[in-house]
Amino acid sequence: RNNIHHNKVQGNYIGTNAGGTVLVPNSHNGIYIFGDSRLGFPEENEIGPGNIIIADVMEKPDEKYALTWGAVRFDSTGTTRNIVHGNWIGTNKDGSLGSRWNSGVIMGGGAHHNRIGPDNIIANNGKWGVWVRQEGTIANTITRNKIYNNGWGAIILEENGHHSIDPPLIIST
Repeated sequence: RNNIHHNKVQGNYIGTNAGGTVLVPNSHNGIYIFGDSRLGFPEENEIGPGNIIIADVMEKPDEKYALTWGAVRFDSTGTTRNIVHGNWIGTNKDGSLGSRWNSGVIMGGGAHHNRIGPDNIIANNGKWGVWVRQEGTIANTITRNKIYNNGWGAIILEENGHHSIDPPLIIST
């Protein structure tokens, strides 16, 4: 959460049972990395390799941060230089599980210079595979991932995230 640095999260099953075969919904995000100016910001943390991370919770429109839960979520202006690589995000190893409601990776609130990839499988999420949102959320790299079978699409840039540049167009698989 706040002021965490140089941690590694590897080989965990988040949102599933110990065998990775049954959903065990969490209350919001699978992994949520954020901070504030008073308590500090998370930097240079490594998520992966080998995690299965699935957020599968019904979102309610009246919640404080409604409709924004994800398997991995980065928020806040000082959240920087974190890496997510070599994981199953939104699905398990054999592809039999998925989130009914949530996104795979969400970056917002000004998180910057983080890297999603390489070697993540981002699949079977009810919403977006990768959702980049809000002003100041810039310079994040999304590279060398397999992103497929996400209910609303692979990647979206919204609310001036990444200066609203066009997301990549996937023309063949």
